[in-house]
Amino acid sequence: MADTFKWNPGKGGLHTNRNREKDNHPDFVGKITTPSGEELEIAGWNRTDKNNDGWISLNVQEPRPESDSTDDDVGPEPGSDSRDGRR
Repeated sequence: MADTFKWNPGKGGLHTNRNREKDNHPDFVGKITTPSGEELEIAGWNRTDKNNDGWISLNVQEPRPESDSTDDDVGPEPGSDSRDGRR
């Protein structure tokens, strides 16, 4: 069954990744719709900083073809390549 739900522009959501099997798989996966109406996939990983404060690292990417898309593999784990967003 295809996911036909569409978020309103500027909205989105994450849910727990029930297919997580490896440490580098995201803890959360979901979709967002940009204010201009573009749909994007998002993934999040639980993190802890040096002060032991929790935060979520995110990866945002364009959707892949339906046959390639799985909840357990939404882009690389942040920090694993130059798309991390932090410098």
